Amino acid sequence: LRTASDLGVRTSRIVEGMDTVSDDDAWQLRKREDSVARASWELDVHPPDDEPLDPRMFHSRSADYAERALRTAAGDWFDIPYGSIVARDADNLLLGGRIVSSGYLAQGSLRIQQTCMATGQAAGVAAALSLNEDATPRELDPMTVVAQLQKDRDVEPAFEAPVRKPETRPSGRRMGSPC
Repeated sequence: LRTASDLGVRTSRIVEGMDTVSDDDAWQLRKREDSVARASWELDVHPPDDEPLDPRMFHSRSADYAERALRTAAGDWFDIPYGSIVARDADNLLLGGRIVSSGYLAQGSLRIQQTCMATGQAAGVAAALSLNEDATPRELDPMTVVAQLQKDRDVEPAFEAPVRKPETRPSGRRMGSPC
């Protein structure tokens, strides 16, 4: 039996999309022209106890991971491309939330609420544009969706939020991550 040391469901099914957010995309904090959402959370996964920790995992406490954490604390992110919210083998099925087409490590970051809300919004916009253009989500020009999302999201913030510096516990382990 292979189980995680912590109880809770963090990963279940992930639908295969026209494109996929790869683990390397999340690790390298890659940007995409056809981005419909951003993610910057930890690569927070809980592998079975009998497997060695990948140095790219948050819990590995590796020097490489610490470098990535500094980048996200400074405001860096990785993009979620349009194709990862469009199901590959089902017409008119759009994906939002933690079922977005992604790798295991990438999903450990993009499964948090603000990214789920952003991918849900993108799926809703794509659905509306599909109806307006009498096209399936696969037939839509991804840049049309991106442009509409940019227009919809172009609002003045109610207040300026300060960029939070990562806190550390006495053990040196980082707590939290700004998004």
